[in-house]
Amino acid sequence: IDGSVSIVSDLHLTNGNQLIYELDGSVVVGVDSGPDPLSPLAGSSEVTLTIDPGVTIVGEGNDDYLVIPRGSRIVANGTLERPIVFTAKSVVDGTATLDADTKGLWGGVVINGRAPINACEDNTATGGTVGCEKSGEGSSGLFGGATADDDSGRLRYTRVQYAGVALTNTDELNGIAFQGVGSGTEVEYVQVYNNFDDCFEWFGGTVSAKYLVGLGCGDDTFDWTDGWIGSLQYAIAYTG
Repeated sequence: IDGSVSIVSDLHLTNGNQLIYELDGSVVVGVDSGPDPLSPLAGSSEVTLTIDPGVTIVGEGNDDYLVIPRGSRIVANGTLERPIVFTAKSVVDGTATLDADTKGLWGGVVINGRAPINACEDNTATGGTVGCEKSGEGSSGLFGGATADDDSGRLRYTRVQYAGVALTNTDELNGIAFQGVGSGTEVEYVQVYNNFDDCFEWFGGTVSAKYLVGLGCGDDTFDWTDGWIGSLQYAIAYTG
């Protein structure tokens, strides 16, 4: 999946028994539509990425990660028997030496939404308004707005493993970053394993999640900032 340009039409990843998909660079699914769904930015493109049960998606290095910008959606339809797996290419092709300390082999997953945040790049803006936006990790674009029930899609029975990278001393990719993600988004039965930085992090927003498992996180298992007001239910952290 070519990351040299943004994807501007709906994308469906299927045939999980036969195909493995590779992220080639920073893959941005859609073009940021801005903080206000009633007034999308000129040139924006709202795209849905649909992922079927059993699909595996890999990244080869630190520059390979997935970004869902504001207005676009990820619909990951994993099942108990056939979860969706995001992992490192070297794990799949057998070239990685795996142990309990193996982390940070590729980037991770970033989801940007239009739900309220309280940390505004413009210090004249008011938290929770459409004027309160912030730049996301990994040059993933802006997030934030005033749409509490914003819908960035669905993550079900999905696993992210061996991800995370320190791009700079202050810019570190998590396993999954929920940046201004709204309550219309569904997140349940999700696992992050052996991530370099936090396994899960919420940057503002209102999205809730349940049935989460974090193992082998390099920093926090569950972290939140920027005024996240969602809920977390049935979450397990293994820190050993």
